[in-house]
Amino acid sequence: MGIRVHKRVGWGIDNFNTPEDFHDRYEELAELSTKEFIAWVISNQDEIIALVPDTTAMHNIAFGIKYLKSFVGESSRLKRLDDPHLCVGWDDEFGLEKAIIIHPLHMKNCRRYDDLIDWLEESNGERWKYLKKGIHPYNKGVVPVSVVATCLFLGIENIIPNLREALYVYWS
Repeated sequence: MGIRVHKRVGWGIDNFNTPEDFHDRYEELAELSTKEFIAWVISNQDEIIALVPDTTAMHNIAFGIKYLKSFVGESSRLKRLDDPHLCVGWDDEFGLEKAIIIHPLHMKNCRRYDDLIDWLEESNGERWKYLKKGIHPYNKGVVPVSVVATCLFLGIENIIPNLREALYVYWS
């Protein structure tokens, strides 16, 4: 199959220290369906809300939880959401060793794959770039609830205060 370029936009950091149990937690996340992950979010919503950064207004938190709940009963709507593990951009072998980026469940368009032409074009460019503005529909500094929930599930909630909007490019 050739080189594949991964391009992602989301909330991340480029100085991530991988916890010992991160691989196990990531595999657990990969085994969950989107519906199961949302059920986990709902059952842990108080803990998630407590972790949301101060820059995120309370109405955004309430809306985020309510929005995720609205998908539970409708399997046709669940297809619009990304699989939870696909929201995590991290590859310690081919990517930047200390970079991780996470996008919300409802933003599938935050990731894409490219081919050899893109690899040649990107191989001399920046692989990590912090963005100067927010990622629509979020204002700069607002971390989506499902990103916070993913961090909690993965046991990396310590990175939440440092998450920033970013663009990440890596190869595999």
